[in-house]
This record gives sequence, structure tokens and C-alpha cells, in this order.
Amino acid sequence: MTPEALWRPQSVPRYSARRIVPVIASGPGGAQMRFSVIITTFNRAGTLQRAIDSVLAQQGIELELIVVDDGSTDGTRDLLAKITDPRVMVLRRENGGLSAARNTGIGRASGDWITFLDDDDMALTGWLAGFADLIDDRAGIVCCGAEYFTAVGTRLGTCEPEPLGPLFQDQTGLMLAGTFGVRTDLLRSVGGYDERLTCSHQTELAMRLMPAMLERQLHVRNTDEALVRIERRDPQDRPMSNPSALYEGTRILLDKHRDKISRNPHGRAVLNGVLGVNAARLGHWSQARSALLTSARAEPFKTRPWLRLAAAYCPPIARRVWRTSDYQQVPA
Repeated sequence: MTPEALWRPQSVPRYSARRIVPVIASGPGGAQMRFSVIITTFNRAGTLQRAIDSVLAQQGIELELIVVDDGSTDGTRDLLAKITDPRVMVLRRENGGLSAARNTGIGRASGDWITFLDDDDMALTGWLAGFADLIDDRAGIVCCGAEYFTAVGTRLGTCEPEPLGPLFQDQTGLMLAGTFGVRTDLLRSVGGYDERLTCSHQTELAMRLMPAMLERQLHVRNTDEALVRIERRDPQDRPMSNPSALYEGTRILLDKHRDKISRNPHGRAVLNGVLGVNAARLGHWSQARSALLTSARAEPFKTRPWLRLAAAYCPPIARRVWRTSDYQQVPA
């Protein structure tokens, strides 16, 4: 199988689709480019319409919007059935997780550039136009800033593209849904998302995208302007708060990118720290101690990793420090 074929979903979903009318946008210098926006959704009928409307309201840039319903059982199907805008394609598939759903969207995208938006977030005015302004012949990835809000609309702050460190080829960017766009051929060449991951999927994708981008002599272009609004969910509704998902996702990262991580002490320390803490939250004390020892040895002059390791040898303290009771209610 050629690298270009690896973007295809790792399992063939059952889905249905409505026809879409491809459209073309003009970039700097009159260059022709087509944008595909992918929203994946699962049982969020209450916020999905807002996300869709925010994309369709974009001005100055034509687009196609692909909505992938990952087996919703609430009112999502009825909501999507009412959409008549010809720019929208609806794909329905059996539930297979966020990464698999995004790969389904990637497989049907006709644009030269792809970007993603979560089903509870909003694109702000000028989102796609802001990406278009960053694109030139050598751009492989474009990134913008974001605003954080609570579910009731309280503004929490902003985030901007920042240096990503050696694990990401020392590039600067912000790799969250809604904050980055990527050339479609580049995204497909690295195989899209790893469908085993239920969290840390953006991190793992970026670890493959950045070297592939540089091999093509492409670059990242950024703007600090906040062009998307991201909703901060309650902890129990975030995959990054699920110790089982985070433990497994970090384990996959460490195994899949073992050589790269072994050459980067800080990355090795951070990832093994995450692995160890979540192993402790799951009560896997042997794995926790092993990972936390690796973390401490990677950066031996830092105090925090050694304190974590000491806590792992005293479960009553560890349970208090890492608030394990908060996570026992999170479904695996």
C-alpha cells in the first residue's frame, strides 16, 4: 500500500451521504484552493446546529462542510435531515470514535485544504478567510488562536500558536480542532488519525505531520488572532480526564514514536509522567512506578518527577494528591 492510500479509514463504516456541490475559493495572488470543513458529532444535537451555522456564515470564502454523524442516538439525525444547504454533506456511520469519524470525513473531502471543528465549538467571523490569508505556495499547515468559553458563555481566556518543541520538529503552531488547517494531500500522506486513540489524537497526528511537512519543504504559518471559540467542557465530559483513555493513548504514543521520544529527554519525562500518574489513578502501581522512574531519570535535576515517584510508593498519599476518587466516576 502506498503512503497516499493510508488516509483511508482503517475500518469501512456504513454511512449514507447527501450530494455536495464542490466550490472553489481564491487565495493570495489569485491561487485556486478549496476548503473542506469536517465536523464529527456524537449525541450533541444541542450544540451541533450552532457549530454548523458558524461555518456556513463564513464570508468571502466558499467551502464544503462535511458533517460525520458517528452513530448518534439523540436528535442529531433529525436535525441533520433538515439541512438543505448544498454546501453540506452528511455522512452517517456506526459509532467508531472520533479519530475514525474524522478519517471518514477526510476520505470524502474534495478540498485542497482540510480543517476541523468540534460539534460544541464555533467558528468566529473571518475564520476561513484568516486561514486563506496565511496560505502561500509553501504553506503546509496554517494555525490561528482561539478563545475559551464555558458552556454558559463565560469567557475564560485565549490561546495562541506557540513553540511546540523538539518532538514536533521545533515548529510553532496550535493543533486543536478549529485552530489549524492542513493541505489535504499532506494529511492523507501521513495516514490521517490513528483510530486506536480516543485522546491525544491531535498530539500524535502533529508528531507525524511536522516531519512530513518539512520533507516537502513546506512550513507552518500562524496568526495569533483568535478565530475560533472553544467550549471548555466539564471534566467528566473530556477524554483527557479519563485516566483509562489517557493511559492507553500515552502508551500508544510512547510505543509508536519510541525512537523520537528516546532522543528528547523533556518529551520522555512529560509523557512518562502522564503515563505514570494515570496508571496510579487506575491503581496500576507497578506500571506507575516504572513510568515515573523513567520520567525522573529523563530530567534528573527536576524535583517534581521525583516527588511523583515517591508518592507512587505511598498509595494513600498518591490517592489524595491525584484525587483518584474524582476519576473513579469516569467511564473507561
